[in-house]
Amino acid sequence: SLRKQLYSAFVDEQVNEIHNLFDSFDNLAKSIKKISLFFSRLENVLKPIMLRTDLVNLQLFLLNHTQELGWKHLKSLTDIDQDEIGFLKQFCTDLIGLEDKIIAKYGISSIKVDFLKFHSKLEDFKNILDDSLIHIINSYHRSEYRLKDSELAGFVKAIFASSPLRNEFIKELSLNVQEINNEFY
Repeated sequence: SLRKQLYSAFVDEQVNEIHNLFDSFDNLAKSIKKISLFFSRLENVLKPIMLRTDLVNLQLFLLNHTQELGWKHLKSLTDIDQDEIGFLKQFCTDLIGLEDKIIAKYGISSIKVDFLKFHSKLEDFKNILDDSLIHIINSYHRSEYRLKDSELAGFVKAIFASSPLRNEFIKELSLNVQEINNEFY
């Protein structure tokens, strides 16, 4: 019981540290570099004193939390300028890169799919940034995205200028969200 309490308190401290490192979404590239350094230092400090399983679980938990913070920031974007697209793609690549470093270090690729919830969403977002609206619509109809309809609608609104095609697609996505919500009531 004491070990569990101490471990939980330690995890909470590390989560707060990640929040502090993500202090400014104005400089995301710098924040990702700080977080990468944080993971390396954390491993160097904990490796001699922590069970390998606990260390891996801690790093995966913190990695998932880091990706979640990044994902929430991406979802909050309401207007994405063409000049920002390269930067946002690099941000997603860096977030996934943190994952790849930890996964490769411990050889735990089977856990990757099960535990890390934001990897596929980050990949989908990167793909959307490169694609035309027609390609996005076709990909959506082929069920290639793992995004929620509301998330996809938000990104389409943020990236593409208002047009009849864009507005019709957003309406279609909104209707799908309403149908799903109605099924639960």
